[in-house]
Amino acid sequence: MSKKTVNPGLVFLLILLVAVGIFLLYSRMSLTGYVTNIENATTGEILSTHTFDGGDFSNTAVNSEGNVVLMPTKTTGTYISQIFPGGQNVFWTDFVPVYVMHSSTNYTEDPSNNSIVFYVRACNDTVCTGKDFELFTQNINLLGQYFQYKAVMQILAGNVSPVLSEVSVGHYPPNMPPINIESPQNIIYNNETVLIKISSNPGATIWFSTNGTDNELYNTTAGISRTFSEGAHVLSVAVSYLDGKINYTNYASISFSVGFLKVFYRYANNACSAITLIQAQKTANDYNTITECQSHITTAATTTTTETSTTQSCSPSWECNWGECIDGMQTEECVDVSTCTTVATPPAQRTQPCTGGTTTTTEPVTTPAPEITTLTTTANATAKKGFFSFVGSAVVGPIFKSKVGIIFVILSVLIAGGILAYKFLFKGKLKLKFFKGKKKFFSFN
Repeated sequence: MSKKTVNPGLVFLLILLVAVGIFLLYSRMSLTGYVTNIENATTGEILSTHTFDGGDFSNTAVNSEGNVVLMPTKTTGTYISQIFPGGQNVFWTDFVPVYVMHSSTNYTEDPSNNSIVFYVRACNDTVCTGKDFELFTQNINLLGQYFQYKAVMQILAGNVSPVLSEVSVGHYPPNMPPINIESPQNIIYNNETVLIKISSNPGATIWFSTNGTDNELYNTTAGISRTFSEGAHVLSVAVSYLDGKINYTNYASISFSVGFLKVFYRYANNACSAITLIQAQKTANDYNTITECQSHITTAATTTTTETSTTQSCSPSWECNWGECIDGMQTEECVDVSTCTTVATPPAQRTQPCTGGTTTTTEPVTTPAPEITTLTTTANATAKKGFFSFVGSAVVGPIFKSKVGIIFVILSVLIAGGILAYKFLFKGKLKLKFFKGKKKFFSFN
């Protein structure tokens, strides 16, 4: 068999074709100029570069040169870019799209016929929730963490698509001009006239509004006086400051209240007194008029109690007599025979010896002897018992008082009965054998 040889020229050609394909594929994805560039708006430094492939296409596509064009036979289409992050809350500016208006040979080129219209938006989340695109005219100054643009392509005459080849957009960190609201402050003012005084960077433009009214230009350093009704109010301030080509803005607001001083009448400790307050400081015990306050004063009823004192001017008249002679002594007894109603203290009681009368005799107390009760113990009706009767009452009786004892007796009877049956009925010759398989497991003689 003949040995096959490989043509070196054919191998070289195949390697060359693969290399060219890889180069074209790589260059298709990374050709400089067919991208969106995110730049630092202050220094012009390119911060990141993104191909068009990351966007959404509707009747559009990226051609072999990396440009966005309309698909064949389509006269309108849309390309929406990916959402670009700013890294923080920034101002997006310097939006510069690079595109070409193509036209056929049979009509004059006119942007109104073959054109690309751009729309832009900035937002604070990765999907731009609730933020609509707005038409791009000359430049943008949008505040947000993210940015996105949309290109609407159209052909109104001819058959050649416009071409979008590059987009640049810049951003810079917000450099907010300061806002210093010196007056009003977040307090309650006691009069209707309040001074508005605001300051910012020199050359800054300041607007203000109260309670949502139209903006007024603030163009003084002395302040502006405004009259406010009683109640709560809000002052809103906007500042714009142009630094070169960058316009910086800032916003602030403050709340305050107005309350007019009035004289009220406060009820306390069942009395009324005048007090100066604003309406917001009025309490439930403060009244607009003195009459209204005094209507809450209560008058306590005065009750006079007259005590009548009756004084009797009389002296007791004591009549005293000696009592009965008892055991050789007698006691004097006195009685008040006057008509006085007061209780008087009788004279000191006196005693004296006497003869005769009554003699008290004390007889000894005799305690009767206690009765002696003879206790007779009656023996059991059954006076004579045999040996087994004695054992039965002395032993078996207590045993049968518990379940354990009953079980013990029953088991004892069964064991004894088994031994007697074995001994006398089988003459001790009964053999019991148990087998497990062919081997003797147990034998009992």
